[in-house]
Amino acid sequence: MNYKDKFLKIFKEKAVINGDIINVTSFLNHLVDYESLSLIVDYFSSKLQNIYFDKLITVESSGIIFTSALAYKLKKPFIIVKKKLPVTIKEFYNVTSYSFTKQETTSLYVSKEVLKCGEKLVFVDDFYAHGNTLKALKEICREVQAEIVTSLVVVNKSDNRDIISLISKEDLINMEGFNE
Repeated sequence: MNYKDKFLKIFKEKAVINGDIINVTSFLNHLVDYESLSLIVDYFSSKLQNIYFDKLITVESSGIIFTSALAYKLKKPFIIVKKKLPVTIKEFYNVTSYSFTKQETTSLYVSKEVLKCGEKLVFVDDFYAHGNTLKALKEICREVQAEIVTSLVVVNKSDNRDIISLISKEDLINMEGFNE
């Protein structure tokens, strides 16, 4: 059994699906199950074997655990995009993004100290629904002349096939309780 099949088995047992809302509190984004984290990191690292990049990038908060573990395994730095501007960041890039999960518009901040022209990035997150977060980060990258070379998410709820994920929309459609 491969990483995806093993994770799909855990997901089917533990995720609570109600329409397009997927509750993964008990193993993925509130309590993080070691086996799930291990499978996610191993799967993501296998997908990055032939991709050149400088840094990983994620947005506060749920993507941090996967990005941190992946960065450690790959020995790569990672950027945590802030949702509130710390007093320690004086020069920054800023964009707004609508959060499907939180049902609100959020400002995103990246210090000019940590993202440089020409850098190649890998975006990591827990869910991809409408792509608003990724679109926002791509705006910042255009401004900086950096590039997101690929995107890794645990659950892809969209039809976007450019996103590398462990759980795809097709997987979700085959699960009880999921409605597009």
